[in-house]
Amino acid sequence: MSKILLLLLISCILSKPNFLSFADSSEIIASTPMSQTDTYSNSIKWVGFDLSSPHIITKISWSNSGLTSSDIMFGLFEGANEPNFIDAVPLYMFKDQISTNYIEIESTASFRYVRYASPLKKTVSISDIEIYGYEAESTNNGKMYQPTNIPLIVVNTEGKINLKSKSDSVDCNVIIISEGIINVKETGNIRIRGNSSKDLEKKSYQINLDQKTTILDMPAKAKKWGLLANHMDKSLIRNLVAFKISSLLGQKYSPACRSADLIIDGSFEGNYIICDKIERGEGRVELDEMDQSCNEAPCITGGYLMEIDGFADQETYHFNSKKGVKVTIKYPDTTSQQTAYLKSWFDELEQNIYENQNVDNIDLETFSQYFILNEFCADIDSVWSSYYVTKQRNDDKLHFGPAWDFDLSLDNDNRLYPTNSKEKWIFNFGLSAGTFRQFISKLMSCEKTLTAVQNKWKEVTASDFTKDVIFRFIEDQINYIDESQKLNFKRWDVLNKILQYEAVARGSYEAEIEHLKEYIEERFMVFGNMLLNANTMSFEVQEESFFPGWNPGDWGDWQWPTGGDNNGQNWPWGGNGINGNNGNDNNGQNWPTWNNGNNGNNNNDQNWPSWDNGNNGNNNNGQNWPLNN
Repeated sequence: MSKILLLLLISCILSKPNFLSFADSSEIIASTPMSQTDTYSNSIKWVGFDLSSPHIITKISWSNSGLTSSDIMFGLFEGANEPNFIDAVPLYMFKDQISTNYIEIESTASFRYVRYASPLKKTVSISDIEIYGYEAESTNNGKMYQPTNIPLIVVNTEGKINLKSKSDSVDCNVIIISEGIINVKETGNIRIRGNSSKDLEKKSYQINLDQKTTILDMPAKAKKWGLLANHMDKSLIRNLVAFKISSLLGQKYSPACRSADLIIDGSFEGNYIICDKIERGEGRVELDEMDQSCNEAPCITGGYLMEIDGFADQETYHFNSKKGVKVTIKYPDTTSQQTAYLKSWFDELEQNIYENQNVDNIDLETFSQYFILNEFCADIDSVWSSYYVTKQRNDDKLHFGPAWDFDLSLDNDNRLYPTNSKEKWIFNFGLSAGTFRQFISKLMSCEKTLTAVQNKWKEVTASDFTKDVIFRFIEDQINYIDESQKLNFKRWDVLNKILQYEAVARGSYEAEIEHLKEYIEERFMVFGNMLLNANTMSFEVQEESFFPGWNPGDWGDWQWPTGGDNNGQNWPWGGNGINGNNGNDNNGQNWPTWNNGNNGNNNNDQNWPSWDNGNNGNNNNGQNWPLNN
């Protein structure tokens, strides 16, 4: 194949014509101008060209006249073989100060279409682009570009990723590049994931592929994968550390994750981790398969995957136990008989613990691992959500795990900070999924349970669960993502900002890592002493917990606040009120530092309450507060 030098002069003033010609002008190749400004609010602005046939691009130059580094930082040149750029991959990304007016292109794949995607929705400002290369057969098997040393995930939606809620999704192409080679190329769809985190500027996502796929050598071959932004975790690795601790504690399954950079529709989104979704499947949570026909023993006895979940009432498959624990059934999509069976089994297990201190239906091995994990990492939501349990077929024991959602753990949450100064167990703090706090209290008040947890602590700390092992893991991770984290915090300038529940903004990535290590070192001593010196009386529920006496599970159909204005009121889960102001006259009140109680009259500057008998609801726009006796 003979090489032909191409010169592509692109004027980025959209009203001017764009053309493609050979440098020696011996021949003109017709091209279709592809100037485009997307109308979707979240999409990029770009200009591009049809080269008429596939070409390998070797060099791109441009004019630096009037151009600053901020104009093009994170700007991308992309190549594609579809005119809608649904298969686009990066050729080059601007990530440093401008030092030249050209770049050598490393990719050896061929592309018919090329575009420049302007960064951060800015107007296209780069001009007089010259693109050099030669005609070649269409192929995506050549060497691919990556902005950093870690894998790159490219999601293309034709600019349609204007997602507003967790229920919205959009079709997409997903391309994963690792070590310069395409690891995955699949179609699917993408949606936002998370509860409080969904309102952050840097979003977390779930991708659902059309075909089961193995990604970056992770064990599972699956369709569903999580893209976790870790925006409230400025170490970017707390989930990875917690999953490592889960493994060190002996959990049979801990979610597999890999750090990666993410580009969506030509926009660099920063450092993410791509993770397993918590679901039944080979290489994930391994349970006996069930379907709608499993309505008699032994099939009806399992396997079930459940989440202790404060939001269970909003889910299709769920139940509330007799004592009031809120449970979402994650697998299977249960029949009425299956739900009734599972609830009856859970109620009996619960009654044995409450009335007889009988823990025969508790798998003490996995409970001990899970209790240590949540208390050591100090996950304030451990009795509220993302607390997973399973029931196997022909097995009457409740098993605990896997781990999930630890970005605010390890001393990163203002509702606990500084965690190591707390003299109470972590499950006493925060919200509870109905009465699950009391369930854990009753379970840990059994001598047999406490002994099992203490023995597990002695066993694992005499083996691999040590400060040195965890510190080596942390060093490996931060060295691996060093270039990526630097770009992440150029893209998201948050190192000096406190986001939602974060406790402290430390100003640098190094300071964030240092604090994480300091916490872990101290936690071994503080938690170890608490546990080994504990007696069963120390696990009684402490009513002075952060949200004292507050069980949202008792509120029926009451909905969590999702926005609005409560006269400067900051609610503790990240919204600003209940769709306006359904709790009148709370001017200036910072929720919650609650003492003293209140029976509901015009709550100006009122310290809310350590509710013994609820709230009578006066002047709350008809809202009946939960009655917690």
